[in-house]
Amino acid sequence: MHDSNEKLTPAQAALILNKKESTLARERSRGTGCAYLKQNGKVLYLRSDVKAYAAKSTTRHDPSEAK
Repeated sequence: MHDSNEKLTPAQAALILNKKESTLARERSRGTGCAYLKQNGKVLYLRSDVKAYAAKSTTRHDPSEAK
């Protein structure tokens, strides 16, 4: 079990989100994407923010809605 306040590096967050680190960097510069922290000049993500962003960004197909 992981601590939801665990701080992740961009590489760790990218693995969870199935994105490249460069994509996360681009999203940060555009002000989009997952919430992040900057501590001592380092970019970090909270595990809880990464999980919430992943859940929000997931699209599920419901076969019962197909016409």
